Amino acid sequence: MSKRITALAQYHYINTIDARDHEVRLMNYGWIDPETRAPSMPLDSEDEPDRHALQLYHRVVSGVDLRDKDVLEVGCGRGGGAAYIAKYLGPRLVHGMDFCPSSVAFCSAYWKRPCLTFSVGSAERLKQSDGSFDAIVNVESSHCYVNMRGFVSHSFRVLRPGGHMLFADFRHAGLIDALREDLLRPGFEMIEEECLNPGVMLALDADDERKRAFIEARVHKRRMQMFEMFAAVKGSPLYCAFESGDAHYVRFVLRKPDTPSSSE
Repeated sequence: MSKRITALAQYHYINTIDARDHEVRLMNYGWIDPETRAPSMPLDSEDEPDRHALQLYHRVVSGVDLRDKDVLEVGCGRGGGAAYIAKYLGPRLVHGMDFCPSSVAFCSAYWKRPCLTFSVGSAERLKQSDGSFDAIVNVESSHCYVNMRGFVSHSFRVLRPGGHMLFADFRHAGLIDALREDLLRPGFEMIEEECLNPGVMLALDADDERKRAFIEARVHKRRMQMFEMFAAVKGSPLYCAFESGDAHYVRFVLRKPDTPSSSE
């Protein structure tokens, strides 16, 4: 079974078991500042339960001023990250796109802000027009893609000159150079690069009990092991890979040049 089909099945299952309570609004691994261990930004009380996941989004997007900008999130999942950007960062519009129809249905029904919309679409074949967005956000999604170069090429096309790709995801440590090359291939300029492992590990530890309780209460026994791996709970293969350094969780800020390159 392909990574894409496996992920689609997992996301649809989450949308099914959480259809009533809306407890799962974000699905990333989260981030805690390893230097201060303190909250990274203010949040309304209603958003505090998702603080660690929202802190990861904040870490990824805060290097670029999104005020009055048009923002596309590719791989928006349950929509919590796109909603955070729309609520706190002052963009002109935010459009969240995901390949899972049930996730998009949840997002459209749950998140209600004037500047926020959602649609179903493929990250590897973006349908948006050339030069239609100022920023593309992609958080913990690309490891499921079959055609990473297709995603990056379309992202470059969709961005306006001077626009930014705000990217974060994990890979085996030996594949980080290849990931960087794929991201730079269309002509992006590298602005920032950061390994987030220490902060991601802190968030995984802090959220472990909550995740296990959700899985035990909601997930069928035959699916529990798969969802523990998916959630990177303590002792799972991915958790251990982050801990040992075999996997790197990385963040990149990339910029499309003001003048299109010959590779565009």
